[in-house]
Amino acid sequence: MILTVIDRSGEWWNANPIDVVREAARTGGAPNVSDAYTVNGQPGDLYSCSSQDTVIVPIDSGETNLLRVVNSALNQPLFFTVANHKFTVVGADASYVKPFTTSVLMLGPGQTTDVLISGDQTPSRYYMAARAYQSAQNAPFDNTTTTAILEYKSSACAAKNCSSNKPVMPPLPAYNDTATVTTFTTSFKSADKTLSPD
Repeated sequence: MILTVIDRSGEWWNANPIDVVREAARTGGAPNVSDAYTVNGQPGDLYSCSSQDTVIVPIDSGETNLLRVVNSALNQPLFFTVANHKFTVVGADASYVKPFTTSVLMLGPGQTTDVLISGDQTPSRYYMAARAYQSAQNAPFDNTTTTAILEYKSSACAAKNCSSNKPVMPPLPAYNDTATVTTFTTSFKSADKTLSPD
């Protein structure tokens, strides 16, 4: 069974986002740095104010799910990964691609990536995490990490009764890890065979 789960990574301001954009347009500068990143509108449990609202994504052992990852951030490329899991990338921006495997995604603002994720790990709870990719020197950016939880349905405890069972945290690339970005972006190939002139 393939279940589609839409995962939107975005930004949160303690201000009206329209005002943030208007201020940037008025001054000619970059938008103010966001106060948090989000997964499906929630900052995750690394932020003290939102741990009870952390997004839980269920998966069964042996199940393969289609995860549609969307970067809905205003102006920030983001890394996205899930602890101990690999992705098979099958689409990007509404186009099929030649499938490839990776452990980390990098999406620019507005980009989408369709990936298959398999429930092939020990039933437990695993963090899904996103944070900024920022290669520009001396440019301010939000250096926080947002999380959601990939939870196996057959896990020994349910999310509501599991506060002591901390999810496994994935390693994330460094904020300026251009090598990881290059490896990821150069892995995209057309799903169609293309003929080139001789």
